[in-house]
Amino acid sequence: MACKRAHKLLVIDIYTAWVLEKLRQVSKHTPNMDWPEIRVFAAHGPYKRLNAKQDYFGEFRNRLFRHRVTRDELKSTPEAFLYSGKISSAPFIDEFKNAAAKVNVIYSQWQGYLDGNRNNCPGSDRIAAYRADPNVNFVYAHTSGHATIEDLKRLSEALSPRQLIPIHTEHGEDFSKFFADVRAVEDGMIIKL
Repeated sequence: MACKRAHKLLVIDIYTAWVLEKLRQVSKHTPNMDWPEIRVFAAHGPYKRLNAKQDYFGEFRNRLFRHRVTRDELKSTPEAFLYSGKISSAPFIDEFKNAAAKVNVIYSQWQGYLDGNRNNCPGSDRIAAYRADPNVNFVYAHTSGHATIEDLKRLSEALSPRQLIPIHTEHGEDFSKFFADVRAVEDGMIIKL
């Protein structure tokens, strides 16, 4: 929606396009590369893998080609696009930060990834360095994928699970205060359902 209001095209990578393609099969309202406001940047490596498995990706590959944006298009009019990148996008960002104008990097993930202690998060050190880079306008915009307890209650009521296993939380032990049939598990623990 923000891109639409700003009259910009949203650029996504092949992986994101594929995830949205799968979600589109569940909901026709899911944004996807067929929307006029969305383009796909097909970097060489992922596109090569896509071509190697043409039978698996089928028509998706052909449609992707019709909705792709090239590196030259991005470089000729960077102000027309918003690229939705990942922590690993630093090499791609670097291509644009040496242009005449500053590059805007809007970071919305957990700030802990930028603390310099994330060996398991390749690229985080380069993204962290943008905070002090004079060619980058680095903006932290907090977003949260974490649901409120009220949202989780609504989801649980809608699904009526036989068992609820809290994941990706620092307070899994508290779930039994709000839900029935909670099963707390430790990281790495194997469970049978």
